[in-house]
Amino acid sequence: MKNKVLVNINIPEIDQDFDLYIPLNKTVNTIIDLLEKTINLNSREKYLLSRKGILIDYDSGIKYNGENLIKETDIRNGSRLILLT
Repeated sequence: MKNKVLVNINIPEIDQDFDLYIPLNKTVNTIIDLLEKTINLNSREKYLLSRKGILIDYDSGIKYNGENLIKETDIRNGSRLILLT
């Protein structure tokens, strides 16, 4: 899977973690939108769609720029991320 990375995403709002493959050729904002929609459906709508989500590096606390492609960030296999609304 050369065009995807396996990451761990923590969602504090629903107190869950997910291991997911995300594509390198999508923007951070696109990934956030897809994650929010998927989590909303799979959590039986406990997670409310905000359209204002941000993706943060779990270890450094750095917020990712939504306009950057995933491959332009330091997100790699094994990265731990936090999705906040």
